Amino acid sequence: MRSFLVSLLALSASLSAADSPDLARLRARMSEKRPVTWLFTGDSITHGALHTKGWRCFTEIFAERVRYEMNRRSDVVINTGISGDTTAGIIAALDWRLSRFQPDVTFIMFGMNDSVIGPDLATYEANLRKVVVEARKNSGIPVLMRVNPCLPGSAQEKRHAKLESYMDAVAKIAADEKLILVDHWADWRKEPKSIAPMMNDEVHPNARGHQEMAIRILQAVGLSDPKAFTGRLSAPAQGK
Repeated sequence: MRSFLVSLLALSASLSAADSPDLARLRARMSEKRPVTWLFTGDSITHGALHTKGWRCFTEIFAERVRYEMNRRSDVVINTGISGDTTAGIIAALDWRLSRFQPDVTFIMFGMNDSVIGPDLATYEANLRKVVVEARKNSGIPVLMRVNPCLPGSAQEKRHAKLESYMDAVAKIAADEKLILVDHWADWRKEPKSIAPMMNDEVHPNARGHQEMAIRILQAVGLSDPKAFTGRLSAPAQGK
């Protein structure tokens, strides 16, 4: 029964995101001559440090797509993700990490740490809703993201046993608020055997995992191109 409810909740969130007026607002905003400020915030997965081993993380791949491939040279892509962070951290530093930049689009992804060290589920959901409200200011567009799962069968998967309920909360907020949802959680779990090659350890995506996440993010906001370098899951040969 639980798995059915989880699937139903994720489907509901996906449908509401597809119908979200934010997608139309985003298209309209990008049609204007003014540059767009894109902001990503979250924990170590968004931070993208260490586990990519010097390769680009998903925020950097996103910037390559928008600022070079799409020729939006004056757009700004900001990453305020902090390794080890939780929603309590972003709430305590909303002005520094979000508000002062007045982003047009804010990508929000927390939960991996929250589900283990807190805050509790109710506070986590309340905190995420506060971040969404802040991201809405100045006509901003919030985009929620569900985190990648832990490596199946690992010790960390057991340690993060509450993660699924936290991701359910993300889906619920997305459905309630009709937000754009980037569902890494559901996408990666479709093919459990494909998760290991995309992980550097039991929790953090490697460079390939970040490529996958970048593609999913670009698809969710209608900016992907499978023919572009940023739309591929393999590096091009030298000189190609």
